[in-house]
Amino acid sequence: MVERLPAGSIASFNELQTLFSTRFMAYKEERKTSMHLGRIQQGKEKSLGSYVERFNLEAGQIPDLPDGVSFDNFVRGLKKGSFNVSKDGKTGEATNSSGKKDMIDRKIMRVNDTWALSKEHDSTSPGQ
Repeated sequence: MVERLPAGSIASFNELQTLFSTRFMAYKEERKTSMHLGRIQQGKEKSLGSYVERFNLEAGQIPDLPDGVSFDNFVRGLKKGSFNVSKDGKTGEATNSSGKKDMIDRKIMRVNDTWALSKEHDSTSPGQ
């Protein structure tokens, strides 16, 4: 549907510019920030590998993203009980499909895509 303005309804270039921007800037792609990372969640039935892949895809689109912000959002998006953070907050431990504990370093956010999380830990376990 094409909307037409009545002839003479725009009095100046500034008014035209404002109307044009108001009409078409809504379609401009939003620049991603670290706030977008907070929306990424692992999902109840999703593997750790698929979560890491989605997270890294989004994080890669954010310019100048500090490691600490990325790591904090990464940990917050994991499903409950699947990850324990060290006391210094710089490393974490995830459980793979064979029950082996694997370390994740805040500076190295790469996880083997074949990982899957074990059953959720008891809520009384450390790191909860």
